[in-house]
Amino acid sequence: MPTVWHLNQNYPNPFNPTTVISYQLPVTSDVRLAVYDLLGREVRVLVDAKMEAGIHEVTLEGSGLSGGVYFYRLQACGVASPPSARNEMGWQGGSPQDSNVGRGEFTQTRRLILLR
Repeated sequence: MPTVWHLNQNYPNPFNPTTVISYQLPVTSDVRLAVYDLLGREVRVLVDAKMEAGIHEVTLEGSGLSGGVYFYRLQACGVASPPSARNEMGWQGGSPQDSNVGRGEFTQTRRLILLR
């Protein structure tokens, strides 16, 4: 079972026509995984749901997208976690002194390249 939130680099990268994006959640979380173009416009939403703790994989189908560089971002919102599950890479939220200790938001972004 994962102990931290983490967004893995897609494989393969560069890709054509499909690539796999995996991520891990230490606790059940409201997850949004979306793909953005270089101008920051959202071009695909791959996940927008409550997900159970564990390791998850999503396949991105590149059809309908032009070749180039894109970014994908994982957001885990409204999560409750034990202090041991906090991750310094992207963890944002309450400090131990706050009344909402253990609640916060995880965000991590990675780059992918679609070859045509």
